[in-house]
Amino acid sequence: MTTPVLVFDLDGTLLETMGDLTASINHVLVEAGFEAIEPERVRKMVGAGVKVLMTRGLEANKIEVTDEVLEPLLAKFIRYYETHIADHTHAFPQALETIARLREAGWKTAICTNKLEKLAKPLVRAMEMEHLFQLGSRW
Repeated sequence: MTTPVLVFDLDGTLLETMGDLTASINHVLVEAGFEAIEPERVRKMVGAGVKVLMTRGLEANKIEVTDEVLEPLLAKFIRYYETHIADHTHAFPQALETIARLREAGWKTAICTNKLEKLAKPLVRAMEMEHLFQLGSRW
């Protein structure tokens, strides 16, 4: 018999990361002289990765998005988010406890995310949840 495996998304499934994503995009936008975006609008912009989030943030400010505009701001976003990755982030109620119970029952668990690996790993570590997942050789 094979061991069952459950694969979880990270942002918005296991972890509520909107506070840190919102703070990061607004930090970069305001520092660049643009308007901050209210949290509920940012919530509607996430889900397709950081490049799309930054693009949508610029578009919300009515900025023509070119590589020359986007790339430096994207780099600033990543740098800021790396250092503030778990300031406001928290696990959804019972998410980690449920995974722990599944593992005790013999399930393997893993994460699949579109978050950049250089951001996902530190986030998982900061949330002290690496012990809950099958970590591949690349982890």
